Amino acid sequence: MHSPSAARADMRLFVAALGLCAVLTGGWTLAGWPDLVRLRLPDTDDMMRLVQLRDWIGGQHWRDLTQHRMGADGVAMHWSRLGDLGPLALLLAFGPWLGQAGAERAMVIAWPALLLLAYLLLSARIAMRLGAPAGIAMVLAALAWPATWVFMPGRIDHHGLQIVLLLTMLAATLAPAGVAAGAIAGAAAGASLILGVETAPLLALLLATALFAAWRDPAHERARLLGTGGALLAVTALGAWARPFAWSEGLCDGFTADAARAATVGAGALLGCALVPVRLSAGHRLAAFGAIGVVSLAMLTSTAPACLADPYAALAPELRLRWLSQVGEAQSVFAAPLSTTLAYLGVGMAGLVAACAAAQADRSARWPILALLIGAALLLACHQLRAAHLAAALAPPALAHMVARARAAGTPRTVAAWLASVGIVYAGVGSATAARSDAGSGGACAIEAGIATLAALPPGLVLAPIDLGPAILAETPHRVLAAPYHRNEVGNLAALRALAGERPATATGADYRLDCSGVRALRDEPRREPLAVTSTPD
Repeated sequence: MHSPSAARADMRLFVAALGLCAVLTGGWTLAGWPDLVRLRLPDTDDMMRLVQLRDWIGGQHWRDLTQHRMGADGVAMHWSRLGDLGPLALLLAFGPWLGQAGAERAMVIAWPALLLLAYLLLSARIAMRLGAPAGIAMVLAALAWPATWVFMPGRIDHHGLQIVLLLTMLAATLAPAGVAAGAIAGAAAGASLILGVETAPLLALLLATALFAAWRDPAHERARLLGTGGALLAVTALGAWARPFAWSEGLCDGFTADAARAATVGAGALLGCALVPVRLSAGHRLAAFGAIGVVSLAMLTSTAPACLADPYAALAPELRLRWLSQVGEAQSVFAAPLSTTLAYLGVGMAGLVAACAAAQADRSARWPILALLIGAALLLACHQLRAAHLAAALAPPALAHMVARARAAGTPRTVAAWLASVGIVYAGVGSATAARSDAGSGGACAIEAGIATLAALPPGLVLAPIDLGPAILAETPHRVLAAPYHRNEVGNLAALRALAGERPATATGADYRLDCSGVRALRDEPRREPLAVTSTPD
């Protein structure tokens, strides 16, 4: 049990986190209110999450994750209902008091705020377990862009929840050994995998550190390993039981049948290693662990070999070239401008340096775990920039340790340490660099204005740029041919070719076309009232 002084310290941290959360969320809400009040959310995935929630509340089966208004015949999304549970609970709580529209506005602000609070508290907890100042870690976490981007009002997609689950697993891994700590780590790993596979390499790395600890100190760490393996197996089984109707085989883009089998194999390996007799020598334990690892690896590679080589192997090459390679967050760091690299990776790289320095300074067995995690997240970000927010979210405890050590060296070094630790500094420098390089370039057309025109037209199929699909679904009753989801291969290819003039727009079967010139009716079917559209030449 906590002592009274520890309880008071925890309460002070909670109050500080609550205050930081209120200040950040309040400022962001005021700045983004014109869009929030219209439910124009920051990211396409947030808009699609809102559409999925409305469909679920409207009567769609909870195991039916198909977006029936996307593509030619509907598209089975690779998402999970787990990411919908928190927002749904808030909608149901706010609905009787605020109505549907008011409940949605309140939810898109409250849900990211709750996740932000959890993120700040977990950053402080991890710092305490590493011997770093918790208060400084919390402040740096609040400034750790791009991690903070996923907690801004309107960010209701699953990325914020994934960060919280990753930090939960890390905090449990750093906690004193025991079944409970292991169970928390295993449950967080399983839930994160059900949400999406983006963090799978980091989760695997944390599980590997648990195995290493159990090999070095089986008497104390065996209980943790049992808890981790058991909880991971139980959560995976629960996720498989609650699987969507479209339980895909041979796909690597989410919690599919292959992903469930891989998680089950991993859980079995943990339990198998936990059952290795404690009395064995270190060499014999290593041999036993190695044999279990070889068998598990063989099972994993035979389960889904394509996933290890290329998760997007099934995607049409034309779609890779013309769409996926143009998606900013899916780009390699080597394809991004230097300003983007600095803004996205700056604080993560500083955190890696700080974690390595801390590991060198106090020789704690815990600091290398954080350094490995940050380094792995940076490697993932080098492949796809979308992982940069993971590195930024992991960095604050190490940076807090660096700031604390710099205090003893005087004011100049302290100021330098703070500047190197604040994520928004890198974002500001990157933005300034990008602004100079983009000076004089023309802006994109205000194509979103056409969505209001579409909303007043009879329901039909809309041909529009891929990134506009979720907004059209959220703000109109129409179906869309294209949206930024790789499973919608047929619809996206048809839209790309039609919008590029490579095939007639009418050949797509669309009723309306939306582009920079406005909205155009593509079918001249008789209607009782004329359509209020603007004409555009093909």
